[in-house]
Amino acid sequence: MKKIRRNIILSIVLFVTVFFNTNIVYAQHLDFDGVEIDGLFEEFVPSMETKGYVFDEFYGNIASFKGTFCDHECTICGIAKGYDDVIHIVTVLLENRETWSELRSDYTDVSDYLTHKYGNPSEVFDNIGNGFPNNGDAVLCMFKEKACVMSSTWILPYGVIILSVESEYGIRNHIVVTFVDVNNTAKIE
Repeated sequence: MKKIRRNIILSIVLFVTVFFNTNIVYAQHLDFDGVEIDGLFEEFVPSMETKGYVFDEFYGNIASFKGTFCDHECTICGIAKGYDDVIHIVTVLLENRETWSELRSDYTDVSDYLTHKYGNPSEVFDNIGNGFPNNGDAVLCMFKEKACVMSSTWILPYGVIILSVESEYGIRNHIVVTFVDVNNTAKIE
């Protein structure tokens, strides 16, 4: 009788162990500079500070940091749907540039870094060579008018990274890198 009871208990323990070990799904997350794009602000902010980013301030559902990315001064924003929600996007805004050659150089630096880390982009869109003048001032003007686009996208198992040249109101011209964690984005939608 003791032997049967022991075998039943061992069987139950074995079943429970196997069941939980095979049915637990460990959510994987995209990371930014080694910091998972996950967690609430009170977890995310200290993780970013540990990596050397200086917390700036909160703007509602955005935590802003100062630091460097690919050897460029930048602002990094951790974004959640609401303050009490998980972080699902990190956006990097490189410093403002006045010339097309500076923007192109920044874009190339970041693109080379991301390609080295993640492989070739899944998608590249660059319509600058399609009838636009080859003059740097003219190209910058076309970006300001939203007439041309240059972007690269890396589609990864746990997220998407989008690199683009942006012009805000024709005044601020900079490179933007957006890291989107697909698991946390799916949770909030």
